[in-house]
Parts: sequence; C-alpha cells; structure tokens
Amino acid sequence: VFYRSLFASLFFAFFAGRSASLPRGPLLVSMLSYAAAISAFVSANKITTAANAIALQYTAPMFVFILVRVLFQETIGSVNWFCLIFGMVGVGIIFGGSAGQPEAVGVSIALLSGVLFAIYMVTLRYLREINPGTLTFLNNLACCLLLLPFVRSELSLPFREGWIVAVMGVVQLGIPYWLFSKGVEKIRLQEASLIVLVEPVLNPIWVALAVGEVPSPATVAGGGLIVAGLLFRYV
Repeated sequence: VFYRSLFASLFFAFFAGRSASLPRGPLLVSMLSYAAAISAFVSANKITTAANAIALQYTAPMFVFILVRVLFQETIGSVNWFCLIFGMVGVGIIFGGSAGQPEAVGVSIALLSGVLFAIYMVTLRYLREINPGTLTFLNNLACCLLLLPFVRSELSLPFREGWIVAVMGVVQLGIPYWLFSKGVEKIRLQEASLIVLVEPVLNPIWVALAVGEVPSPATVAGGGLIVAGLLFRYV
C-alpha cells in the first residue's frame, strides 16, 4: 500500500492544480479514511478471499445511505431500505460462512474497509471545489506518510515487484480514484457509489481466471445479495 500510494502521488503531482480553498476538516478526514480504507482492503485480500474482500467493501454505498441521513438529513427511501436489508443479510451470510475459520478476521477487516470507504465518499461532498488531481495527490501523499513509520525497515523492493507496484499505484489505484472524484462533481453521491458495482461483479471472475481462487458458496450467496440489493436500487 505504501509503494502504490507513493507512485500514485508522484504521478498525480503533475496533475495537481490550484484550488480556491482547502477545507481542512473534511480534507483531513478524507486523507485518514482513504489511507485506512485501502490499507484495510489490501490486508483483507491477504487474509481472506478476493471475493469476500470486494463484496464486503461494496457495503460502502449502504453505509453512505446511513451517513447522508445522519449528516445531511436526507431521507432513506423505501428502495434504499430494501437495498440495506438485502445487503445486511448478505453480510450475515458471509460472516456465518467464515465463523470459526481463519479467514474470519479478514472478513471483519473487509467490512471495516467498506465503512471507511463510505466515510471517504461522503467527504467528497465537502471537497467538490478541490481539483480532483490535487485531491488524489494529497490523499496518496498522506497515505505514504502515515504508513512510512510501519514500513521504513522494509523499503527494499526487487525491480520486478517495483514496476508491478508502480503500475498498480498509477493505473489501479490513482486513476480510478481520480475518475471517481471527477464523476462526483457531476452526479449525486449515491448514484456514483452504485455505478461502480461493475467491480465486485468482475473482481471474483478475474481472480478465478488468474489464480484459480473459487469463491465459497457463502460468499457467492452473500455477495450476490449485496450486489443484487444495490443493483435493484440503482435500476
């Protein structure tokens, strides 16, 4: 995560633009939640299956519904309640399938990444005036600095792993979050959080094709309910 954020921040340093003002409170929350969310997600991927990690990270839109209700007094419509119920049942199935298993810790961390990602998405409402390139640069720079004390004794990186992590940092981490920040400038936050549903659908497929990791029945059932509830709400 340190190296991915480092390369992403170096890349987006060239795209950072001037902003009229930088709201310190929301920007600080954005930096902390961003760093914590991607760290939790990567940690979850190393402990549990990729399908579990991505399905539980995509509980984030459900937590967005709750947060915008608390922070902005936006009502939760009947369709959103349907989505929340489906999602929570899905989470329960995944947790039930991992109960007593070594991957139970990874499942918990993956759910935490969903909560943190929801907090990050909500902060974007306060940061719409900031240039998306600047925001992506600042978030990744903050992530590097926050993680540096934990990795400074392990900074050596072989060349092969180095260029792979560099590509991941720019293409897989930096550009997607920049695009998301850019999109939130034009559409509602709840809609933006649902459009990205293509990720939890494709992620387990790519992992299965690349490394042969097949999701468990509980993951398929629980993740399917999470995605189905979100997809129903979006449609």
